[in-house]
Amino acid sequence: MPAERLGNVLRRGWPFLALVVVATLVATLIADAARPGSEPARMEVLVAARMSGAEQYDVEVSRATASDFIVDDLGRIVRGTEFAKLVAARYALNEGIEIASGEVARALSTDRTHRGIELRMTTDSAARSVALAQAGADALARDLEGLFPTIYDVVTLTLIDLAPVPAPAGDLVLDVALREVAAVVIAVMLVIFWDVGRRRLFAEDVPDLLDLPVLARFDE
Repeated sequence: MPAERLGNVLRRGWPFLALVVVATLVATLIADAARPGSEPARMEVLVAARMSGAEQYDVEVSRATASDFIVDDLGRIVRGTEFAKLVAARYALNEGIEIASGEVARALSTDRTHRGIELRMTTDSAARSVALAQAGADALARDLEGLFPTIYDVVTLTLIDLAPVPAPAGDLVLDVALREVAAVVIAVMLVIFWDVGRRRLFAEDVPDLLDLPVLARFDE
């Protein structure tokens, strides 16, 4: 479709396009306000293998290598349902509030760091997420013997960071922009299909479709 005729089509359909833009903006803001909050908290635990020896350099190399393997094992453990039960029990002990292990498992995500492991708890409350993260750190530091019997003999687990994770300020703006772009693209396609499908000849399209000059219009 030539650019001039496309411009004519869009000019005829501008009320519909404007309605789509406004409706999409309102719907996005309402959906965002109604959506349950997502407040993550992170904790990072450093894993240091217990080593001793005369040459400190060799000891540190061995410590790094051993810690690397143990972090792999811990990563598998903390993703399991049994660890979620440990965290639920520790949370109940710390906060005096019972929580289902399934809820803990849904809130928990993990990531490996250099010689350590990061756990993230995401709930609808920043305070609850931090409390769950603290319970996870406590479970790692005190309650793992049932899942990894020799863990505290071979490594030291140290909590080095525990904090809420602030939500990026641009999330809502990006969400609105993406939805608006998608809505406008779909609306433009609908306007074009509707205009073409009616098979109606408009005066402004005559020069393009019939290759005839318009000398005068009586509707102006």
